[in-house]
Amino acid sequence: MNDFTPWLRPTLVGPFATTWTIVSLLQLAQSALVLPNGERLDAWLLVLLSSSFYAAMIVVGLLSADLVLLRTKLRRLPTNGRAWLSSLLAPVGVWLAWAIVGWGDEDTAIPMVVLLVSWPFLGAPLALRWMFGERP
Repeated sequence: MNDFTPWLRPTLVGPFATTWTIVSLLQLAQSALVLPNGERLDAWLLVLLSSSFYAAMIVVGLLSADLVLLRTKLRRLPTNGRAWLSSLLAPVGVWLAWAIVGWGDEDTAIPMVVLLVSWPFLGAPLALRWMFGERP
């Protein structure tokens, strides 16, 4: 593979597209109207900015998952539709992993909370790339 564009473009754009779309729809449903004078627009921009960190972490997880699967020769780099589908589903996969496992309770030690919060950023992309990837 000499051209990495069919793999890299969905990997970098997909999580941001899904995250920004979901956040914008939720913000629109909450405020229902963005006034011309900018009221509520600043809240939407702030939510987009903060959710960008979430999407960036998912991009790092997707890149890491691809490298792990490529290094172990279990899957090839996903391209085109497979790459777009797994990249667009990755933010939802991370959220579902948090919903299923949770973040611990008030008695959970700090290292365990860090593990519970951070593992879906690699686990969900790894599972999605495994499911939608092509065998070598």
